[in-house]
Amino acid sequence: MSLFTDFDASYGAGCYSGIPSGDGGTDVFHDGSVVDRIHHKMGANFEEGNFVIRTANQVGGVDTIVNGHLESHTQTNMMGGTDVYHDGYLTETSIPNTLGGENIYGEDMHMKGITIPNALGSEDYLSWGGNENSIMEYDDPLQHASKLRLRAFDAGM
Repeated sequence: MSLFTDFDASYGAGCYSGIPSGDGGTDVFHDGSVVDRIHHKMGANFEEGNFVIRTANQVGGVDTIVNGHLESHTQTNMMGGTDVYHDGYLTETSIPNTLGGENIYGEDMHMKGITIPNALGSEDYLSWGGNENSIMEYDDPLQHASKLRLRAFDAGM
């Protein structure tokens, strides 16, 4: 599973680079700034004030439980990638690509971006979509309105 399979590209289109940190996590850079930190340790942890449990499931993926509520469920798909479910609904699908990374698709099977390995031991994510779907999934989308990046208008979609 790619580091960016279930990543909210809340800073819009462009290149996101993962750089491993000393504690096993990964810092995500975009436009020269750290925009996220990903550290998916298995087991129980406190993250940003929430009690988070990550446990392997029987279908080759990971279940993430936040404050007693199943936040996400991943499982391998028949194409060799990963399917990500939020609240029981398929939200993202990844498929391995010829570059050694993954192509990542949204719930509508429109490509959100691709990942490729980088020289730093992590991977880069090339995102060309907006984040309006991710922002609208929050309980209070207006709280995150400053991060809204709309995808480019395409009359053919």
